[in-house]
Order: sequence, then C-alpha cells, then structure tokens
Amino acid sequence: FDLVCDRRFLTALASSLYYLGLMLANASLGYASDVLGRRPVILLTLHLILVTGLWISFANSFLMFAILRVVMGLLSQGLQSASFVMAIELFPVHHRGLAGCVIQFVWGLGCLYLSAVAWFVQDWRIIQLALLVPTALNAISLWSVNESLRWLLAKGKTQRASETVERVAAFNKIASPLAGDDHSVLAEYKVHCEKHHSSYLALVRTPQMFRRTVCLSVVLFGVNTGYFGMTYNNAELAGDRYLNFFLGSITETVAYGAGAFVVVRFGRKRTLFACLLSGALCCLISGCIPRSGGTNDIFITIFSVMGRFSMAACFCASDAFTAELFPTIVRNMGVGVCTLVGRIGSAIAPQISALRHVAFDQLPPLIFAVTAFTGAMVILLLPETVGQRLPDTVEDVERTAADRGPSRASSQSKPKSIPDVQLAMLKSANLP
Repeated sequence: FDLVCDRRFLTALASSLYYLGLMLANASLGYASDVLGRRPVILLTLHLILVTGLWISFANSFLMFAILRVVMGLLSQGLQSASFVMAIELFPVHHRGLAGCVIQFVWGLGCLYLSAVAWFVQDWRIIQLALLVPTALNAISLWSVNESLRWLLAKGKTQRASETVERVAAFNKIASPLAGDDHSVLAEYKVHCEKHHSSYLALVRTPQMFRRTVCLSVVLFGVNTGYFGMTYNNAELAGDRYLNFFLGSITETVAYGAGAFVVVRFGRKRTLFACLLSGALCCLISGCIPRSGGTNDIFITIFSVMGRFSMAACFCASDAFTAELFPTIVRNMGVGVCTLVGRIGSAIAPQISALRHVAFDQLPPLIFAVTAFTGAMVILLLPETVGQRLPDTVEDVERTAADRGPSRASSQSKPKSIPDVQLAMLKSANLP
C-alpha cells in the first residue's frame, strides 16, 4: 500500500485498529458467549476468521485492509476468550491449570510457525494465507466438540447436558456416571443455578464481585503493559528482525512450558506474584543500563530476554486465574471486561515506549516496571484458586471467604456438582 514517507504512520495505525477490534470483542462476544453458549461463538468466529483472513490477503486498498483488521481483532479475541473459558470449564479441578497452560504453549508454537513462514516467504499476503491453515483445521475439528457441560446446566438445559454426558461416555467406552438415579445430580444443579441470570452488572453488584473485577483488571493491565513493554524493548535490540522474533518466540514457548509446571505445583497466585515481580525488576534493570555498546548491550539483551520470559509466564497463570475467579453465569463477561482493561495496556505500551524520544531513556522501563509491580501487589488481595471448584453463581462467590475455596462453599449449597460427574468419568476410564 506504499506506506512510506508521509504515509508511514499508517503502519502503526493498522496495529492500533487491530487492538480496537480486540476491545470491541471483549464488550460484545463475551456477553454472547455467556448468553448463547461457548460452542456457537467458537464455531462462528472460527469460520468468520477464515473468510476475513482470505479477504485481507486480497485487499486492494489500505482502507479495506484497515477495516478488516478491526474485524479480525474482534473475531480473534472473541475466539480466544470463549475457547479458553470453555477449556477451563471442561476439565475437573486438578486438570484445569495444566489445560490452561497447554493452550498458552500452543500459542508459543504458533509464534514459531509464524516466524518460520515469515523467514522463508517475506510476503505479507502469502503469510496471511499460511496463517489460515491451522484455523481451517480447527474449524473442521471443533464441530465434534460438545458444549460446556457447566454452561448448559447453569442455563437450565438439563436435557442437553444429559445427552452430552452420555455421548462423551459412549465415545470413551466407559460407563455413564448418570446411570440409574444419578440424573438427580443434574436436576439439583439446575435448581441451584436457574434463578440466576447473566448481566454485566453482576460483575460489580456485590462486594466480592466488585473486588475481583477491579483487582483482576489491574493485574491484567500490569501483565499486558509489562509484556508488551518488554516485547517492544526486544524489538529495538540490534540484529536481524526475523531472528529476534524467532528467538523471542522460543523464549515464550519455553516460558509457557515452564509455567505449566510452576502453575500446577505452586498455584496461580504465587506464580503470578513471582513472575510479575521478577519481570518488573528485569524491565527496570534493562532500561537503566546505558546503551553504550559492548558489554552493556549484552547485559541489556540478557535482562530483556529474562523479563520477557517472566512476563510471558504470567499468562499461564493470569488467564486461568481470571476464569476461575468468576462464576459460570458471567464467566466470559468477567474475562472479557478484565481482558479489555488489559488490552488498553497493550495499546498504550508503544506510546509509553516512545517516551524515551521526548523525555529520558529510563522513563518507559520505569513506567512498565511500576505497572507490573502494582499488579503484583494487587494479587495479594485475591484468593488462590488451585484445587478449588469453580463458583457457579454470584452467591457462591459471596459465600466464599478469602481463606475458603469455592469447593467448600459449593458443597453447602448443593450435594453434587459437575466436578463430581467429571471425576466419575475419569475414574471409569482409569485416568489420573
């Protein structure tokens, strides 16, 4: 599109418009996922991404390209939020953390795939088409995935929930955990949830929900601002840009792999706290070292890579932590609102990074470090979720004190729950 000289600013504008799409998704598709279901939103966004991606690759004007970038951002964020929430809801207590980390690890593999394609092709239209290959495979395979059992029952759809359980049990060749009178499990769950409705107001209506929404928004703002701050800092390092992106992708993939172990072993809260603190420290140190060449540049590179490693590992814990703290009836809305605030941090990160040209070199890393440190401190106000059952209603959240998990609160309100069904399936299949 001839984006040079006086049109060079349009390159940055295209990225900003993509972030605009991400924000719009958090305000719209998050609500749709809680009202219509996780599966319809996932399938719809996947197929629309295929159409939009093809359209982008053949765009013949910057205006068309820019509009489609907004649409792509909206669809991508809608897909990411709905699919992550669905994954968290599909797995029982002791498998949720690992499931969330696997999703992040696959993101790192996607970055490696992109770097390899860009290295060999170096034509943005062909790169765009190549990125649609994994999307097409997902669009085909996800038709076989069932709706979230937890969402079905939270909406009172017990018949579909029963059919889902029977279908999954038959596919895995195990005895159905709903044999005999065990269908009462689903009926009890329906009675527990049917009087509750999805609404954005539920995120701030009660004290505990207000605290979780505000605190998680601050945490995700710190995670996103710090992560993208370190990413832009890495982009300014000397060397080939394709090689730098590849090395950064390897760093992230390793971070997600390590995060899978740490999150499961030490929990979400402690992992987030430690990673944000170490990321803030590395960001501050790398920014304060004078860029005078020689040994200084080596240390800047080392601390920049360490900082990006720490901030990337944050996502292994933050996404699962956010989804687990919100109840089923408004889980995607809560994730969407907090992610929206985090995306604001992503959007302003390049502007903060540019302050080094109008102020002093140490100002951007200082701001990034402060936001990450603030996020780490706010985490201390939130409860740990590892090993705890997901809350299903706002009532469950309010009943849960800071030193008590959702599992105890849930057990007082209903004798059996969806984790009971999930665990019964695992035991029938002789799985750990």
